[in-house]
Amino acid sequence: MLNKRTQFLIALLVVSVVYSWLTLFVFEDSSDYEISFTRSNVATQQNTQINNTAPTQNIDIRAGSQSPNNMSNQTMAASTSLPKTFLLRGALAEAEDVFPTALIEFRGGLTEYELGNYILDTDMRITRIANSNIVVEYNNQDFTIDLTPPNLLAPDFRKPSESRAKLLNMTPKEIGARPRIIEHMLVLTPTPYIADGRLVHPGLNPDLFRQAGFQEDDVLKTINGKSVTIEHELEEIKKELLDAQTLTFQVMRKGRIITLYLDIPSEALDVSYD
Repeated sequence: MLNKRTQFLIALLVVSVVYSWLTLFVFEDSSDYEISFTRSNVATQQNTQINNTAPTQNIDIRAGSQSPNNMSNQTMAASTSLPKTFLLRGALAEAEDVFPTALIEFRGGLTEYELGNYILDTDMRITRIANSNIVVEYNNQDFTIDLTPPNLLAPDFRKPSESRAKLLNMTPKEIGARPRIIEHMLVLTPTPYIADGRLVHPGLNPDLFRQAGFQEDDVLKTINGKSVTIEHELEEIKKELLDAQTLTFQVMRKGRIITLYLDIPSEALDVSYD
């Protein structure tokens, strides 16, 4: 008679044989069917998504062309805007012995570009340069960029000595409300009493002197925070005058420091006195 250990081993062997038989003949078909169904279902979903996707349209957006009706405003805006915003600070059209040049201001820096150049490390290309604007091509569309006055590439600004002589000969009416040089507003003379200031007198257009609120015997110390007695700061003031919108003056009057202001209209307004 077999002992208990031998009986247990025989029973375990029988269970193993039965389980192997069931796995081989019963569970195999069911398992294959489930795997096959899963793959087929995924493939069907993918095919359905592809078949329901609208065909891609090749849209060519050019200046003057009309956009498709089904194109969203957001897509249009993205397609018709330049990748970087910049200012045109100078433009020089083609002339005798002069190659067309554009002066671009971007993040405070000025860079000259010639006709046909790509600008600001982008695909924006300059295709036309006039004295008051340029045309930039980007994504097969033309963009016209107007000049932000004054034109820093104009002959007068390239030859400052000739320009200054013309500016000094301007009449009050020609100067109008926009001074181009300090002398259009006031004349500065040294004073023995204040080393860091200058006495002020009416300039070529006395109306500007009065509009700013100056009085005789005022001592001007700074313009827009820059000293009128330090040479390099005075040169910076002269440059700022070219496109300034507001001038701030620090003045000593009868022993007191006061602040005066002069608002300057845009040059495009062409404001002048009768």
